[in-house]
Amino acid sequence: MSLEYNLSHYVTSVKMSKNCRILVEGKDDKAHFANLLHIKIDDKSRKKIKIDTAEQLKGECRKTAKCNKAKIEDIYIRTKDDKQYENLFLLCDREFENFEIDSSISENPDFSTVKGNFYLTEGHSFENYFLFEDVLVNAFRYLTSYEFKNKALDIFKNNFDEVFNIVANICLTARAMEMASYPNGNIQWEDFKISNNCISLPIDDWYLSKKDVHCERFKNIYSDNREIVYKTDQSVCIKISRGHTAIILLQRIFAFCLYVAGKVEDKDEALREANRFKKLSETQISASLSQSWLDSLNKGSLNYPVDLVLKISTYTSKTII
Repeated sequence: MSLEYNLSHYVTSVKMSKNCRILVEGKDDKAHFANLLHIKIDDKSRKKIKIDTAEQLKGECRKTAKCNKAKIEDIYIRTKDDKQYENLFLLCDREFENFEIDSSISENPDFSTVKGNFYLTEGHSFENYFLFEDVLVNAFRYLTSYEFKNKALDIFKNNFDEVFNIVANICLTARAMEMASYPNGNIQWEDFKISNNCISLPIDDWYLSKKDVHCERFKNIYSDNREIVYKTDQSVCIKISRGHTAIILLQRIFAFCLYVAGKVEDKDEALREANRFKKLSETQISASLSQSWLDSLNKGSLNYPVDLVLKISTYTSKTII
């Protein structure tokens, strides 16, 4: 498919296709989902599956021209409850949908991530399936050979709840500012502190070290959100953390842990190791996290879109091509 393949053409192609078709938002989602199916669907059934991405489709209105999720929602409306499209399964990022913010953040109890063959991720993005302690720790373990990495991992694990209070707050603040990627370039590993073995982001100190036009507003919103996030269940903090932002921030927090773990022995070497880890590409980090996640699934974890995979398995097992 190319961008000349519009939504109407795609719907027609699905109706004519003998394959099980799965439509996701982008190439990263496609890669992660294909790897998931590799361990959850048998070889014979996988040959009947084709994964497509909305980013390859041309939108047909102002909204669908700019938003991959809107393209998938549009296709769902066109195809729902029509047996001609029972071979089509749709998966979107949930983003911040149906989270309620009051004195704490909670999920709407009536909200479902499933509507027929249309599915939303449990958390903000597909990458949120990676944001669990065992997955993160095992991924980071393989990305450094530093002699103090085990001490750094202990620091990270002992601060896991606080880490996600920070990450969730940063993501909520960036959302309120309508600047989702702002934290990626403006919060570095050096901005984190540790006192009495507790990691923190001293937002006032961070503000004083910055000079851009948005930092004061960021500081104020972050401060206002702090009590709300502290009262929120950890599982919800993980779910509302924007996937790409969370991965970058967690990488930097672990770089900070590496520095803390080794600085007493050799401060210069600890600094070099923290900076080396920080410079790993997001692709390297995501690849390690994805494999760690898949390993956890092989050990029995149900931290994936179980209902969607079961429905695909059932469909492909009864389909003859």
